Amino acid sequence: MANLQWYGYEHVNGTYHLKRFLDDISDVYEAAGSDFVVQVAWPFEAENREDALRKLKNLLSKKLIT
Repeated sequence: MANLQWYGYEHVNGTYHLKRFLDDISDVYEAAGSDFVVQVAWPFEAENREDALRKLKNLLSKKLIT
């Protein structure tokens, strides 16, 4: 299976939100600019939704991406 592009963020309520990245970087900037978003993970590859959620949590837990 080909890897898909994803991005995601941590909401102020502590939940993680995962989105498919469809080559529109303005979606990522919009999330980053939201008052409800703590931090954003920019587009990354994952095999499926489960893999993407694992990667998102790993990226955001390291505070590498804001």
